[in-house]
Amino acid sequence: MVSTYINSFYGLPLQNTSCNAASSVMFMSLVNTLLRDHDDISDLSGRIRPTLNPDNEYDFIVVGGGGGGSVVAGRLSENPNWKVLLIEQGDDEPVGSQVPSFAFNFLSNSETALFYPTEPQAKACHENANSQCTYVRAKILGGCGVVNGMTYIRGVPQDYDHWAKLGNTGWSYNDVLPHFRKSEDNGNIGVLTSPQYHGVGGPLRVERFPYAPEISYDILEAARSVGFETPTDLNADVTQGFTLTQHMNKNGVRDSSARSYLRPARFRPNLHIMLNSTAAKINFSEERGTSVAKSVEFSYNGKRYNINVRKEVIVAGGTIGSPQLLLLSGIGPKADLEAVNVTVVRDLPGVGENFQNHVALQLEMNLKKVPYTNVLTLDAVQEYLNGHRGPLSSTGLAQVGARFSSSVNPDQDWPDMQIYFNGYSANCTYSNGQNSLPNDATLPNDTRRILFQVTLVRPKSKGYIKLRSNDPTASLIIQPNYLEEDYDVQAMISGIRTAIDVGTANVLKEKYGSELVQGRYGNCSDLYRFGTDEFWECAVRYGTNPENHLTGTCKMGPPTDRLAVVNPELKVYGTSNVRVADASTFPSIVAGNTFAATVLVAERTSDFIKRDWS
Repeated sequence: MVSTYINSFYGLPLQNTSCNAASSVMFMSLVNTLLRDHDDISDLSGRIRPTLNPDNEYDFIVVGGGGGGSVVAGRLSENPNWKVLLIEQGDDEPVGSQVPSFAFNFLSNSETALFYPTEPQAKACHENANSQCTYVRAKILGGCGVVNGMTYIRGVPQDYDHWAKLGNTGWSYNDVLPHFRKSEDNGNIGVLTSPQYHGVGGPLRVERFPYAPEISYDILEAARSVGFETPTDLNADVTQGFTLTQHMNKNGVRDSSARSYLRPARFRPNLHIMLNSTAAKINFSEERGTSVAKSVEFSYNGKRYNINVRKEVIVAGGTIGSPQLLLLSGIGPKADLEAVNVTVVRDLPGVGENFQNHVALQLEMNLKKVPYTNVLTLDAVQEYLNGHRGPLSSTGLAQVGARFSSSVNPDQDWPDMQIYFNGYSANCTYSNGQNSLPNDATLPNDTRRILFQVTLVRPKSKGYIKLRSNDPTASLIIQPNYLEEDYDVQAMISGIRTAIDVGTANVLKEKYGSELVQGRYGNCSDLYRFGTDEFWECAVRYGTNPENHLTGTCKMGPPTDRLAVVNPELKVYGTSNVRVADASTFPSIVAGNTFAATVLVAERTSDFIKRDWS
């Protein structure tokens, strides 16, 4: 039985986000309707009922309902004596986002995403106007876990041991592994992985997708042929190699942190969730030399609210949103705040600093022996609706993952490169869903192409985020300083050569006719001979592709670290009752996708709060 509360947003049409061709509108509308009618996929009966009129006061206010905030709000509301308010800027998850093959379809939609241009880059992003890259951040309950590829890669043990060596007591790999297990309900234990590394019974379902295209296994064979291991789990004892990754899904349906932590809590009277609400400021009072958060200001439906807090404010707005809110509230570098007429509450130099992100270059492989036929067919839709199987139950080649060390990495057991793949995804059709039709009727003889996204996951370059004005709606100064360090470029060139070795290995050549597409990358082909180090450096600086793995702008560190914003218990320095619970707290970026580590930070934040207030 579907709940009577059905927000029209759940029907955000797929054709408006992924397929704009007139020929596809009717078919994509049909798919969207069929998905809505299958509650095992859409989960309309399990959706939260948003609060429309908040109370005047709460024990805890969580700002941001993304990957971290959903976890914290769900965990804190487990105590029936605590009243919790969650403030989220976006709406609930659209139906289409629950389907793995539509994983990235909502990234370009302004109803589900925010777009942040960087400052012009001196040494990167030259393909774009003014050499500016752009970040896409989720504006939706569940955060980036609703619009990402669901990949569950935690980083490697050395990442967390490094955090501990920086002075973050309690954050070594052995310290955090139990918390990873606590958050997880792994469906592959005993088959592909071990309970030594994974948990059962936690909120977040993690398992491989039910379906993978045949070429996925051939890429693994190609990797073996050039000397790589192909472990079944890169989150276990072998951290380098090529594999089919595990994902945050349950039987071929996305499992976001909102779906796993908030929807089971939807009937708790002590949990209130405000959607489409934008936080503007935390208000403080000074008590015995410490800044104490007293209330949070936010807007909803054209009205401004100022809600009091009895115990703590937990900031979980992400690597851009969290420092922005702290700065608007007067916590940050004194000179920067005064420059934009923000009253200084606490001079904290590190807010917005230590900005890090993974950076990539896309290589294209042409499969000359494979016709580019449509994957999203009516038969594929029926297969998914009937049993959560087939192409719609996975992200195609995006479930193949690789992690390894570049040739310039001085710590070969601490990998610095990943490869993400893309192709064979059933995310769009330009026809009425018939089998074996060309994906694009105007190109009937086109052959299929796949992408190898070569990614540096331990860059040396760092940047910063600052306010441009004291207006919460104004654009920010975002300066990532991409590829400023020469190491980053040299590591990328090494990773590119590895990707080409795998992509043109004999098994892929013979079976698929795989060959590297010799992209020009602007005028790089005119300046340098294709394939030389000079050419690839030019290509990396031209076609710079920033990942959506932003971290570090509210750095966790000991009191001796001048740029530390939060202590190892995630509490903001100089405050008594404000914590940050998202990827902005990472002292250094992890060698893997950042979402699993964000859930880790949120779980630990919840534990620290429960200990302190119980």
